[in-house]
Amino acid sequence: QRQMCIRDSYPFFMADGYFVGRVIGKKAEALGLSVLPPFGHEPALTDTIMAALTECLAANEWHAKDTALLVAAHGSAVSEKNAETTKALTSRLESALGFGSARPGFVEQEPFLGDAAQDLGQAMCLPFFALRAGHYIEDVPDALASAAFSGPLLPPFIEWPQTPALIAQSLRTHVTNA
Repeated sequence: QRQMCIRDSYPFFMADGYFVGRVIGKKAEALGLSVLPPFGHEPALTDTIMAALTECLAANEWHAKDTALLVAAHGSAVSEKNAETTKALTSRLESALGFGSARPGFVEQEPFLGDAAQDLGQAMCLPFFALRAGHYIEDVPDALASAAFSGPLLPPFIEWPQTPALIAQSLRTHVTNA
């Protein structure tokens, strides 16, 4: 069996946007590395998120049809990739789980998170962030507070117990297909 080698780089980011494509891509190319699709594009991620949202609904004794889903994400003034990825995920989750409503909100582009979090009633927030850093610890709580959002905020993906297995499976698949 082939082992993964130094030619492969796995970005722990949510979208294949400007930073992954241009910044990491340029640095990787200069080092002779290839860049794999980022964590946010993991095929099993949507199912993992749906299970976590279902668990959150049950823990709060809520029904999806009576609950709004807010997906908090980075967004970008430079690239639409993050917004496209987030909007597609939001739509899949709304359809699959039957939320009363679902909307994305962004830190760096419209619709801004504080605006998207307004008047949701019973709601939960899925942060589409890899790490507990920067935007997750500052911008997201500030935006939710400004909107008087009082629902649960799920942790970033680095804290999900399923994350290591998702990454390991992705790397195994990459090695197998290489």
